[in-house]
Amino acid sequence: MNRIIQLILIICAMAMVSLASCQSDALARGYRFYQRHDYDRAISTFNRVISDNPDDQKKRKVAYLGLALCYMDLKKNQEAIDGFSEAIIIDKEYSSAYINRGIIHVRCDSYAKALEDFTIAIKILEKYYQEASTGSGSYDEKLTYIRDDLHRILYYRLMIYLHQEDYAAAFEDIKSIIRISPGNAEAINNYAIMLSSCPDDKYYNPKEAMIWANKAAEMVTSGKANKNDMARVFDTVAGVCAENGDFSKAISWQEKAISNCQDEICMEKYQKSLDDFKSSKKVRVDLKEAFSQWLKSKAIREPDLDRK
Repeated sequence: MNRIIQLILIICAMAMVSLASCQSDALARGYRFYQRHDYDRAISTFNRVISDNPDDQKKRKVAYLGLALCYMDLKKNQEAIDGFSEAIIIDKEYSSAYINRGIIHVRCDSYAKALEDFTIAIKILEKYYQEASTGSGSYDEKLTYIRDDLHRILYYRLMIYLHQEDYAAAFEDIKSIIRISPGNAEAINNYAIMLSSCPDDKYYNPKEAMIWANKAAEMVTSGKANKNDMARVFDTVAGVCAENGDFSKAISWQEKAISNCQDEICMEKYQKSLDDFKSSKKVRVDLKEAFSQWLKSKAIREPDLDRK
């Protein structure tokens, strides 16, 4: 009798392991459907994981995130917000849910709500970043993706601040980005643009901008930047030279930008700037227009299944 009971217990344990494995596979399958843009099957799979796991909050929160991402891609904004909100109810520190809900709020022109979500996400990521910074080995990869997310969301928030003309907050965010990613030429280049183009005299500083623009140029020249990235930085250096009244250097740098540019739209812009420099005209970046361009071009990285 004892052997029969033991056998039944083993079979039950195996069945539970098999069920757990099946649910885990279902979650991964849902994300595969999502990544293939097969939204109907992805939504169906995520809903099934949610209904089949009333007590497994980790699976449920990831399923709600996947469900919301599907609705996000389908431009069903309220359904997406609802899904991200359900994930947040389960886990108050689920940064991916805050980030993506914030992006939906930006899409809906609800900038105050977007700022709130991005700010919460930044606080969460900063805490994780500090925790990961004290680790070693396996923490290296975790530190990299946390830093990447933190950099990205700080930039999102910065762009909203520029749109709202809150330059004090915007400059704090660009400085934070550079602090966590000191080797990022794009961030340094953006700082130079802000310093040389800010309409608020309190923050407009073309001389300091020249230091940062030259630093960005050194980085892309000595690193592995592609030609378009190099062109963008050289265009910035040229603009900063013009802001400082050195149109001869501005022309030289702008010609370098044109020689590296492989994008027709940018080429047209760079050529116009060159003509302006030859006429001793300054060319400032419209920081509010930069927000509009960001809305058109921003990319949202797909989350990993086991990420916070």
